[in-house]
Amino acid sequence: MKLYPTVGKIAVKIDEYETTTSAGIIVNNARQYEFKDGFSTGTVASIGPVPPDSKGRTIPLEYEVGDRIMFPFNMKYPVLEGYLILEQHIPIAVIGEDTVIGGLG
Repeated sequence: MKLYPTVGKIAVKIDEYETTTSAGIIVNNARQYEFKDGFSTGTVASIGPVPPDSKGRTIPLEYEVGDRIMFPFNMKYPVLEGYLILEQHIPIAVIGEDTVIGGLG
């Protein structure tokens, strides 16, 4: 499946995490991606056209397709088969290969 975000939007493939229930059952599910601090991570799958600013200039984004990003989890956008659609200004950080977040690395 290919997602083509509209103007000002990006599609993010949500990172999957394993959780263990109190009974010892391991659950690996993309819907269990909320951290206690309210942030989540994912990989930019596709980027829609960048809208111009009020003066007609297009400001380049600080990330590109394939970058891992961190974003607040309180977004109310739908999840479609492990993908989340976000506004282009929502990501708060680009995660480098040597970055460790809460021990996830």
